[in-house]
Amino acid sequence: MSRPTSSKSRVIILFLAFCALAVFYFYNSAKEAKSPNSQWERGEVVLVGKTLNVYLARTPLEREVGLSAFQGIADNQGMLFIFDLPEKPGFWMKDMKFPIDIIWINGNQVVDLTKNLPAGSNELTKYYPNVEIDRVIEVNAGWSKKNNLKVGDSIEIK
Repeated sequence: MSRPTSSKSRVIILFLAFCALAVFYFYNSAKEAKSPNSQWERGEVVLVGKTLNVYLARTPLEREVGLSAFQGIADNQGMLFIFDLPEKPGFWMKDMKFPIDIIWINGNQVVDLTKNLPAGSNELTKYYPNVEIDRVIEVNAGWSKKNNLKVGDSIEIK
């Protein structure tokens, strides 16, 4: 009679080992998706005569992770969030490691600015544009002021 119990134990142990491996695999896959070293698609935008090298956030997961995956970015870098249809999405600073400016865009024009959002907040305060947008660019805090960016400026996406 000890044989069936032994077989049952082996099945349970194998099942638990399989579950542990599955959790490990999915955890590492999610971690890689958030990593700045992963394969973020890249592009360039020109704002007020300045070229920004941008990481592209097209999918819901990429938009959720955003720049929170990064320790910081260079002054000529940013992240371009692309939405399928114009909307008024909310952005938060959860898990951000550095302060940013949010540049709200509709078509090829800056339609709103939210400047100097603080880093390090686990608070779920959301920031919204005043009008519908179809793109957002996040840059280092102060970039908008330093480059005299204002509502109405045009953007070129390369």
